[in-house]
Amino acid sequence: MAGVLVGLVGGGFRWCLEHADRLRGSILEAAAGLGAAGRLIPVVLTAVGAAVACAIAQRVPHAAGSGIQHVEAVWRQEAEARTARLLPAKFLGGLIAIGSGLVLGREGPIVHMGAAIGSAAGRRGRLDPQDAEDAEDARMLHSALGGAGLAVAFSAPLGGLLFVCEEVTGTVRPLLVLLTLVATVTAVATSQLIVGDALVLPLSAAPPRRSGCCRSSCCPG
Repeated sequence: MAGVLVGLVGGGFRWCLEHADRLRGSILEAAAGLGAAGRLIPVVLTAVGAAVACAIAQRVPHAAGSGIQHVEAVWRQEAEARTARLLPAKFLGGLIAIGSGLVLGREGPIVHMGAAIGSAAGRRGRLDPQDAEDAEDARMLHSALGGAGLAVAFSAPLGGLLFVCEEVTGTVRPLLVLLTLVATVTAVATSQLIVGDALVLPLSAAPPRRSGCCRSSCCPG
């Protein structure tokens, strides 16, 4: 259920960003026809977006930054997981900041929102933070759902698993791998209902390699 929710939230975030990008493009096209005065419109648009996003981050400090560092800190037990106000603040603040034209990545906010959903799932599952074993399971859920967020950002379930094992936790445990795989596959499948299954980073086919002589500068023939 938490994986499905990450897919809905992350897919919705991607959908909103795509439409915000189209809207910004339309505004810039219209501004280009206004001459010198129109050149100020992109500046004002980005400045307003930055100011609003900054105001949100000031009211919800944990929503500042990409959020990945906070997910890692929770795993190292250097910070506490946040859920109540973080999710809406990260969604709205990230949408405004990126949609207004700031050069930011979408993966950070989705990872952070996914981890917050994982933390909420641990609380719903009645994991006792005072119990050492329950606390470790809660941190696993937090990290695994953060990996599901990365998987949704790039439609890459295995990428989310590698992110959790290599970047966040630095360890490979059977339970952690199982949780992350279930979360990433479920989240990506759900998000594709919203954003489709097209490749996020499409690559063209490589040209066929010629056989025989390499025809390089080192080959006189």
